[in-house]
Amino acid sequence: MNSTAPRYVVNFSMFHHKEAPLYQHILDNTFRPSDELENLREERRLLELLGTPDVQEGEPVIYDGFHDYIQFRVRGRLPVDRTQMLDKLKEGIRQYEHRSPVFSYVQGECPHLEKCDGLQKVWDMPT
Repeated sequence: MNSTAPRYVVNFSMFHHKEAPLYQHILDNTFRPSDELENLREERRLLELLGTPDVQEGEPVIYDGFHDYIQFRVRGRLPVDRTQMLDKLKEGIRQYEHRSPVFSYVQGECPHLEKCDGLQKVWDMPT
């Protein structure tokens, strides 16, 4: 991303829907989606590397990262707000480290990205 010098980056968790072909791969264990904790950790690493001063100078990168399923959002300008954004992610990671995995999953009609299945585990994931 740094080599393309983006002005805006929007990052969000992928929602899995039971009608998408990928869902069958989840059921037959040929695809294992990342849980929200993994997504938060990946986002932290992205923010550590994105818009670093040695790679990009000039205009800041406007960053918006959101995880609607767990209602977590990080926004700011890189590199200016990096420390605050990383601190917020650190706290989000801390909150989810000792919980059961949470997956972004839409079941049936869910036009407003609400938690259609509550906070229940939707499928059993192999460990």
